[in-house]
Amino acid sequence: MPVTVSVPLTTFEDVATMYDYLAGEGVTNVNFKLTGYANGGMYSEVPYKLKWEKSVGGASGFEELTAYAAEKGFEIFPDFDFVYTTQADGGSKVNMKKNAARTIENRYTSRRLYSATKQGLVSYYQMVLAPETYSKFYEKLGKKYEKYENATGISLATFGNALNSDFDEDKSVLREEAKQYVLEALAYFKNDYNVMLDGGNAYTWGYADHILNIPLDSSRYTCELSTVPFMGVVLHGYVEFAGTPVNMEGNLTYAMLKAMENGASVYFVLSYANTELLKEDVLLSQNYSVRYDIWQNRLVEIYKELNAVLADVQTKLIIDHKFLDGTRTPDEDELLVDIEQAALDKAAAIEKLIQEKHDAEVLELRAAREAAVGAAAKINAFTNYVALIDQERASVASTQTKYLLNTWNNYLSSGTPSATNLENFKQYFDNSIVFRYFSMRKDLDTAAKYVLAAKEGYEYLLKNSNEALLHNTAAAGLADAVAAYENLLSIYHGQTATLASLDGVDSVEKLKAAVTLSGTVVTAPTDLAGLEEYILGTNPTPQYDGIGMEELYRAFVTLMELQGIYDPADPENSAVNIKAIEDTYTVPPTTNPGGTTGGTTQGTVDETTPINDKYAIDSDIVLVTYGEMGTPYKSLILNFNNYAVQTTLENGVTYTIEAYGYVVIYH
Repeated sequence: MPVTVSVPLTTFEDVATMYDYLAGEGVTNVNFKLTGYANGGMYSEVPYKLKWEKSVGGASGFEELTAYAAEKGFEIFPDFDFVYTTQADGGSKVNMKKNAARTIENRYTSRRLYSATKQGLVSYYQMVLAPETYSKFYEKLGKKYEKYENATGISLATFGNALNSDFDEDKSVLREEAKQYVLEALAYFKNDYNVMLDGGNAYTWGYADHILNIPLDSSRYTCELSTVPFMGVVLHGYVEFAGTPVNMEGNLTYAMLKAMENGASVYFVLSYANTELLKEDVLLSQNYSVRYDIWQNRLVEIYKELNAVLADVQTKLIIDHKFLDGTRTPDEDELLVDIEQAALDKAAAIEKLIQEKHDAEVLELRAAREAAVGAAAKINAFTNYVALIDQERASVASTQTKYLLNTWNNYLSSGTPSATNLENFKQYFDNSIVFRYFSMRKDLDTAAKYVLAAKEGYEYLLKNSNEALLHNTAAAGLADAVAAYENLLSIYHGQTATLASLDGVDSVEKLKAAVTLSGTVVTAPTDLAGLEEYILGTNPTPQYDGIGMEELYRAFVTLMELQGIYDPADPENSAVNIKAIEDTYTVPPTTNPGGTTGGTTQGTVDETTPINDKYAIDSDIVLVTYGEMGTPYKSLILNFNNYAVQTTLENGVTYTIEAYGYVVIYH
């Protein structure tokens, strides 16, 4: 015999458990919307009565939860639907003849939702109630709900997104009249409770304390050029709101940027247990990514990242929004193509000279051409390496290092850190600092080889060609290569590098030995308090002006030693085995000219000139500013592209932003 059983997805006790975990991770500003907890569950009848489902804890469970919420300082918003009902005459006290809305043809009407599979609107028999009947339902519900003295919130989701007319011959109601019935309902509950709505039709804003599913993005149809945060500009600073559930997004990082652009809160739809049953239902199967135990750690990470950006602007207004032009940062393959093309262009120019010369000089000039092409390719390659390395140093204080500093602080504050916390910390330290440090050492050796190649090409031309134009071109190229190498060394060592002469220099080792360094060496603090402020201070984008890369790297390692995270005498038993991380990079140590260590200054500010105009872009980079009218407080540069970009603001400062990354600027 078939039996219908009520199965809980999240009980009242589970809600308390979820809050305890979040609070333990530092997330206390939480509101819970409870859907399907009364009067029949997920397919409930109109709340003519108030009967909490026994499977989720019953009336006593709700009372205990609201008391616990009042004690801990979070809010509970049980959701009630007075606009639609899934029950008909045979299964509830709702009389369709008296209470259902009718079409202009005098038929009952139902709610219709778009079906992607059927490419049209489909009815799931959620009947539409007549607006003039709302009051007789919510007033009875209100009298029963007010008995729970600790209940401070209520969700009236469909009052925020639905406005229906009724063409019943005896009691017709147009949408303007229906709006008044909705406003009366909202006013009724607003007197005693904080109200949560869904969608947020404009006429409901004055009654809402929280609005969910606010549109933060456009439909992104092909005919739409750009998206502006209209709802964010209007509502931010006045009403708490959130977009669609983050755990339902196809592109999570894009959704996080949209939340930053609008100043929106983060919203999750979660189920504590029995999520596998959702796929058996046509409507509930849309909740395909709601399992709490899968999302709980990521939820905390997302909240903390958004909170770090938006916490201090919750009461601010969005006072400016701009689209920025920028340049896509090319990858190594694209740079190699550029180098090859430059070499081909040089070869074509030399070929033209060859055709103009006497036949007796053809063979000699062809040999000279080959040498010049080789030198030009090496010089171009070296120049582009300088650009790449400059971009690398700019990324140390961008998104990756932001994650490093966050996980570092979390590690220090957690007492006994979890394995996940420790693993995240080691990963971000490797990606943000160790990898950049060893990559730069490798690039320095490669760049030195390019200088030697340019020198060899120039000397070959002097011996094998009488063309003054070729001599001058090669000499200028060699001079540029030497100047670029000096600049690169200066950046790396934090001092002025000078290459006095190339006489007798025929190896990388001799080239390094020929370099002299001058100027003051910038060093990091050596005491624990000084280093912690220097590296982990409150400035969201630390600037290490003038410090060398070697010194900066050693500062990070020294701080870990002082904090007891790393012991060079016993690396294997250290919390973070830096030696093991370093051993994964097989780059040989770089010889320091003059015996002085040094490095680069890293940060989000980058003075690199865009390498090629073909990488220019004019969309998906946004500047949004929070503050009071006429007084900016904080700006965010948001990169909605899936590749790194550079953009220059009106003040002339250029920023490098990673794919789906952002930069925070305080005014």
